[in-house]
Amino acid sequence: MLIFRYDKTFEGLLTAIFDAYSIKKFPDILLAAEETPPLFYDEIITVITDEERSNRVWKGLQKKLSASALASLTTC
Repeated sequence: MLIFRYDKTFEGLLTAIFDAYSIKKFPDILLAAEETPPLFYDEIITVITDEERSNRVWKGLQKKLSASALASLTTC
């Protein structure tokens, strides 16, 4: 089980998406830094929020999603 640990911000989530695609490993769980991981896991990757990476993901999403889908994404 692969866990990504991030700061629970929207920018942190976008950075996690960027990191997952760049290393070609996709997490089973996203956890906040203070959350306790499950008992059994293979690897924890700590995602450091990076504005440049999150902006790249956001610009890519803007090209592929409708305005209402983007609004729903930011609301969630």
